[in-house]
Amino acid sequence: MKKLLSLAIFLIPLSIFSQSYIPIPADSTAEWRVKKTYHYKADICLYVDDIKYYFAGDTTINTLKYSKLYKSGISYQTPLGPNANCDSTIYHFTDTYAGAIRNDMGKVFFKSLNSNTESLLYDFTLSVGDTLLRPCFSFGVNTIYAIDTVTINNRQHRRFFIKITDTVTNSIIIDSMNYITEGVGSSEGLIEEPNWEGGNELLCYAENHTPIYPIGCSCILNVGIKNNSPKQIASVKVFPNPTKGIITFEFDNMVQNTYKLTIYNILGKQVDQLQIPSSKHGFKVNLNHLPSGLYFYKIINNTELIYSGKIIKE
Repeated sequence: MKKLLSLAIFLIPLSIFSQSYIPIPADSTAEWRVKKTYHYKADICLYVDDIKYYFAGDTTINTLKYSKLYKSGISYQTPLGPNANCDSTIYHFTDTYAGAIRNDMGKVFFKSLNSNTESLLYDFTLSVGDTLLRPCFSFGVNTIYAIDTVTINNRQHRRFFIKITDTVTNSIIIDSMNYITEGVGSSEGLIEEPNWEGGNELLCYAENHTPIYPIGCSCILNVGIKNNSPKQIASVKVFPNPTKGIITFEFDNMVQNTYKLTIYNILGKQVDQLQIPSSKHGFKVNLNHLPSGLYFYKIINNTELIYSGKIIKE
């Protein structure tokens, strides 16, 4: 059970914030990179959804105007223990409709594809001490205990810190890293909710294809692009996988000599990149400098994604 972290945050009355309300989306080019993880019991598989959200167009539902939300990304499984037998396939989804969002006087409402009614997603009209009634935070009592501001793209966004208290034990069950940010969403993501059997995390918020929040984050935005151009590389064999350090990439057919191999960790941060030797149909890569875990690789010809997959480093 997490304990509430002590932060020196000024409890500033809401009335002194004079800037205008910043809606979601705050910018027509806004994008969100979110990682969702969940599992059903110990020592099996961790399910991971790696998602990019973005808005495209408007719609009117029951005379109310909404912004249409879409997502692209990948879903996969990774073992939680030595006895796990997980699906090794990486599933891609692209331009999938995720629902619709509208803003109304500081409140943000969400309507999912399968729901006839909208739900309150965020409420930025609250003050310190108010209870958050967002349905996604459905367990315990959710109280705004502090409000500050954060600068994003030269605009001051209000940030509301939330403590969630167990109604039975009266103990705090979610710590101070749980917050919602005006114009951005929450520390859990955009439309995500707290998850006892895993965890959701906002990896980054971007505008004009550039991550700008959290400050200093490193984030890849093009998650979900499928393998393409099979005529350039017919197939790639990667072995042994899992590997203890040295892994071999073997190509059935290579017609170019301008390929690069880039490796990312599970957070989307680039950890290695090298030029694939020209006129070779196979080469070895030393991963001994990387810690154990799940990694993703991309084979790129100039700016075109040719092939992608995952590597498990034991």
